[in-house]
Amino acid sequence: LPKGHARESFEPNNYVLVEFDYSAYHPRIISSIIDYKFTGEPYDEVPKEVMFQNIYGGIREEYKEIPFFKKLNEYLDEMWFNFNSDGKLKLATITLDKSQIDQPTKNKLLSYIIQSYETYYNVITLERVLKLLNNRKTKIVLYTYDSVLLDVDKSEIKELLPKIKQELEAGGFPTHMSVGENYGALIKK
Repeated sequence: LPKGHARESFEPNNYVLVEFDYSAYHPRIISSIIDYKFTGEPYDEVPKEVMFQNIYGGIREEYKEIPFFKKLNEYLDEMWFNFNSDGKLKLATITLDKSQIDQPTKNKLLSYIIQSYETYYNVITLERVLKLLNNRKTKIVLYTYDSVLLDVDKSEIKELLPKIKQELEAGGFPTHMSVGENYGALIKK
């Protein structure tokens, strides 16, 4: 749903809606794949717009010496060479054959890789959160690739929210929490 009035019609059945949103999720996933350590927040090193333009549109020449992009470019060159040599693309849990990918490019393969690791991490994380919510009033009401929206019961807030945050961040991906009386009124805490 686009931000705005359409979201305001979604209200909690319990007490309040709480959203945990991953911070710089795709850059952090890539950094874990290529073994790169950000010195601080990813968007402090590389502005968000520049980050996404170069991740999804190809690394531009003027950014190839930025440490993150330099390491990513080295990874992409090696991955592309291996893909063209053996015809295989190793993802988080499976390996694809070249014949399974229509018109492969470096960036298309990177998208496959990011999405496979994102899905892999999310399934494991959601399984842990769902176990935590078993026999609780609090429920997951929406999951997107980089956030989880919960309908939280008032009696479970203090005990449950820190545990949920801990489970979501167990893979090394920090979250931001937003709270609101409806989906359109979420405010970062």
